[in-house]
Amino acid sequence: MPQKNIVRFKLPQLFDADADINKRWFVYYSFLNDSTHKLERFKVYGAINKQSNLPDRYKIAEELILKYSDQLKKGFNPFDLPDQKKEVLQDSFYLANIIIKYLEKRKQGLRRKTVFTYESKVNNFVTWIDQNYKKIELKHFDKEKALKYIEYLRKESKSNTTVNNYIIILKSLFDDLVNDDLMEKNPFFKIKKIWSCKQGKLPFKLYQRELLKEAIIKENKQLWLFVQFIYYCFIRPGELRNLKIEAIDIDQGIINIDGMISKNKKTQSVGIPLPLIEELKKQNIYKLPGNYFVFGKKGLPGPDQVAINYFSNEHRKITRALNFSGRYSLYSWKSTGAVNAVKAGLGLKDIQLQLRHSSLEMTDIYLQSIGVLDNKAIMNNFPEL
Repeated sequence: MPQKNIVRFKLPQLFDADADINKRWFVYYSFLNDSTHKLERFKVYGAINKQSNLPDRYKIAEELILKYSDQLKKGFNPFDLPDQKKEVLQDSFYLANIIIKYLEKRKQGLRRKTVFTYESKVNNFVTWIDQNYKKIELKHFDKEKALKYIEYLRKESKSNTTVNNYIIILKSLFDDLVNDDLMEKNPFFKIKKIWSCKQGKLPFKLYQRELLKEAIIKENKQLWLFVQFIYYCFIRPGELRNLKIEAIDIDQGIINIDGMISKNKKTQSVGIPLPLIEELKKQNIYKLPGNYFVFGKKGLPGPDQVAINYFSNEHRKITRALNFSGRYSLYSWKSTGAVNAVKAGLGLKDIQLQLRHSSLEMTDIYLQSIGVLDNKAIMNNFPEL
């Protein structure tokens, strides 16, 4: 039986921390360890992190990639380097490596957006470990060091809610290590979450809507259509990004939200108010191929959907330029639509169905949370002092 080709090495690649120059970059490659018959990873930092701007960092990284690619192809073996072999053989015991491996396992059961959250939190943690403890072994990471990391996050002006998210994610990953007998105690186990008052997104006031409408139409017409879907149909941004033309039924006046893209995994429909129907007819969107994403790249429907945070980022640029507080976001258009629906006299049952809530009680709680009050009697009939 013929032997399979043995892969001796994998060529270098760049880890650029999503182009964040405040984090540590490195070039990495893998080489076969003849003792374990496994590919072991090597990191090369060179002078990458001494550069203060993106072009210079990418230039140095590219030079390192070319250098090590050439050496590997010519027979270079990193295990022949003095004192490095022992270091690499112990690689599997290092905290950063193990956490990354367990993150890869965890990602298999997570929603895509949750994966991004886990990755960003874990990458931040691994960078901090690398900067403060280098190659610390798993057994040496304890509660004292975990508390130091939490203190570091707070000094970095992370909100209490964000710090709590770090605690939840890291506690969960370290639980897996304990369950697999790699650790005796979870260093994050008794670290309590920080008190935080989670403030919801506020609905836009009339003058704010007028300012935003003018600015958005001027800057990004595709974003304005995205906003209209949220405002009229209460469709979540993550669902909208995955929405296809075939889900829009102009004749019936409905949009079908497939369980594959909905947050609650249920297939449900919402009505399309007349202003949005007219806009869709005006743009002839419903006549395009059914497999096109409504919000494709290059500002038009197409076979490739926009980037995951594209519209949120574009909307944030505009709200910041208008000096709106952080209580206002792209998601505020949903609560704005709900507020205006109540003021227009729409029935609570109709609003519940459009919101895709499972009960009227849930809708009532939601409306109270965004400050919807039927206060006309209070306003007009309250006795004068």
